[in-house]
Amino acid sequence: MDGFVWAAVLLWNCINIVQDKLLRKQFSFSWGCWAVINSVAFTIAGSVAGIITLIIWFYAQLDIFKTRDLIILWCLFGFSFGAMAFGTQWFVFKKQYFPQPIVLAIFNVLVAIAAYILWVRFNFDALWNKDWKPVVASAVVGTAVGAVSGIILDRYCNFINRLEELREDEGWDEDENEDEDDDE
Repeated sequence: MDGFVWAAVLLWNCINIVQDKLLRKQFSFSWGCWAVINSVAFTIAGSVAGIITLIIWFYAQLDIFKTRDLIILWCLFGFSFGAMAFGTQWFVFKKQYFPQPIVLAIFNVLVAIAAYILWVRFNFDALWNKDWKPVVASAVVGTAVGAVSGIILDRYCNFINRLEELREDEGWDEDENEDEDDDE
């Protein structure tokens, strides 16, 4: 069971470290420790989500051997973890003055969750049997996912910044034309 946890930790941390390196170079962050903040937030969010899930499991007396009850518990865990991870991502992106931090945070959390679900789906038996190879390979997958999502975030931010520059330029030209009309 701890193979699942270690795969998640390595995947998330590798995604954040690679994105930190890519985006720090492009945007010259004022403080580049958001990979550390995300790692700590991941640990806290996973712990709190686990505690919430366990409390609901014991309080509601759900049977983990029934598929319906297991799906309910996993959905509760995923929702609470995703909400906490999203909140941290949004806060960090907002502090860095990224354009549209909500969109970036949602994208980042959904990509990480989807990568983990796919990775576990294809390596479930090996992870369940405590094989270490998929755990180590999750670092490689996290690096690849981090590189791709970092490049996508970089291009998205460049696109948004260009749109804002175009709006400012158009607005500046309109103000200049109004000034010329007033002079006449």
